[in-house]
Amino acid sequence: MGTDRLVVGGAVLAVLLVAGSGVAVRGAADRVRTEDERPPARIEVSCAPGGITVSAREVAAGTAGVTVEVSSTMAEGSSLVLDASAQGWGDPLPQEPATWVRPVPPGDLELTCSTDGESRPGMSADVRVVDPDGHWRDASLGDAGCTMTGGQPAWKFGAARGDTPEAAVDALLAVMTADSGRVITASDAGLGYPDADTQTWVALSGGGRGFTIDVVRDEAGSPGYAASPNYLCGGTGKPPAY
Repeated sequence: MGTDRLVVGGAVLAVLLVAGSGVAVRGAADRVRTEDERPPARIEVSCAPGGITVSAREVAAGTAGVTVEVSSTMAEGSSLVLDASAQGWGDPLPQEPATWVRPVPPGDLELTCSTDGESRPGMSADVRVVDPDGHWRDASLGDAGCTMTGGQPAWKFGAARGDTPEAAVDALLAVMTADSGRVITASDAGLGYPDADTQTWVALSGGGRGFTIDVVRDEAGSPGYAASPNYLCGGTGKPPAY
């Protein structure tokens, strides 16, 4: 069954139709493993002009996603593409070894070292993401009460900041409540990994009208989060009077 879903890569939010049952079944199967069978909690990926090297063919997801230790000797401007089924994204390869955490769902994952966005022989490796601890939340915006209208207005409210996702959302809603004269509340939509760098919250009023909120973790070294209103939920697709 297809459902509206927000999936994030870095700070970019994409709306995808995803069949959810497969992930749920795989996650349950992963959790019956014993500790002796437990896969590594991170995977090392090395990109070189001659090919890609991975430290394992299976990796366990954490609360924020999959941890990837990345190194490269490829030319500047090259990228590592993480292609997980219907969604995929690429990040520039670092000049020095770096640690990435990406919200890749449980399942098969193709890793590709690329200089032009295209795969060449020997430059891709298939790995499997498992979820033995059940971190992945297989929910949709519809489950959170938000029916996507496709509307993304030019909000007059900028990002609000806080030390935690909750604090950042509270700061945003305090500004919006003061502006509208109505109390606005929101809750975590429960999408994907609970500690992912980008999270989605939902603020709803009567009749299912409301909006989504992007909550984005600050860059490394700058603790905290920023919360911003994004897509509309329900109604006619016109901005609510917030």
